[in-house]
Amino acid sequence: MNLLKKTEIVNNDVYILGKSKNYIIINDNYEGILVYDDCLNIQYQLVIDEDLMIYKCYTSILNDYLVLIDVDNEKMHIINVNKEIKSIQTIICKEILLSYYSVNLDKNTFSVVANNHKYSYSYNNGELISKEKIVNTRILCNYQEETLLYNEDSIVYSTNSKEMVFPIVHDGYKFIIDNQIIAYDEHSIKLCESEAMHELLLIKDEYSIREIRIGFNKVYVLLNSKKSVYENKIEIYEL
Repeated sequence: MNLLKKTEIVNNDVYILGKSKNYIIINDNYEGILVYDDCLNIQYQLVIDEDLMIYKCYTSILNDYLVLIDVDNEKMHIINVNKEIKSIQTIICKEILLSYYSVNLDKNTFSVVANNHKYSYSYNNGELISKEKIVNTRILCNYQEETLLYNEDSIVYSTNSKEMVFPIVHDGYKFIIDNQIIAYDEHSIKLCESEAMHELLLIKDEYSIREIRIGFNKVYVLLNSKKSVYENKIEIYEL
């Protein structure tokens, strides 16, 4: 992969990365977020809550919303990160949510999964719109209707129209978008194709991969320094 842009971040314990339609988002220590444009120019800082501890960060390249789950404080923060709006809706959330996030642009709602149910919420006011029982909660990740499920000895790529089975060839985190399955761990990013793994990126020893996001044929990588938790980098690669 070709490196397109990068920026260094200091004096900040960065542990989450989000990518919306127009913005890149990271946490700002334990109070809020920092929002960048796609050229890694800082746009603004937003304070959300004291002692903010983010358990899950949901974003989609389909809109400019960010959904943060703070398990310790039992809160869900629904944020429009568009710099002209910057709205925050906060509701109580006691569920332990899975790595599933789906956007309905027509209804301006989003869905998350917990405890064998799919919950749909309004972006506008955080209202719970529906609660639907689901059968399969073996979810590794998803992108809209593309879902990656796990079995004991394989992973299953599933959509409304097809299903494909892959052996488990990588123990790291999985990411999926537009029929591409990406696996990553602290040291590398790889593309999964049938039984083969193609290495896309290998990280130098002084840094480790904390999180990646994918969109618009680019890979957005959050790197943590092994010397200090307060030294980090964001790098953007062409996929």
